[in-house]
Amino acid sequence: MSDPTTTLPDREEIIRRLRQVHGEPHLSKHFYPAIAASSGERLTGRGIAMVMRLAVADYITEDMPPQMALILERLLPEYVQALIDAPDVQAAALAAIRESRA
Repeated sequence: MSDPTTTLPDREEIIRRLRQVHGEPHLSKHFYPAIAASSGERLTGRGIAMVMRLAVADYITEDMPPQMALILERLLPEYVQALIDAPDVQAAALAAIRESRA
């Protein structure tokens, strides 16, 4: 049996949902579009976790304080809950995020 999948919403909907979690303007302008680049893709929970991890890695620059990555890491579960409607895919994404922290 294959892992459950879901199709990510369109770009505007992704950004709208992520802003509901944290509406900070810099994140809205620079971080959320990196996640929204995957709009319309059909992904597993693990794939969604990977999209978010890669977006964090791309967003964090050398001139940012290291705490910024930690803040985004703590927000990832909330972003997943806001973005993914399918409970089984949401659970898989949250599990993948937890696993990657270990």
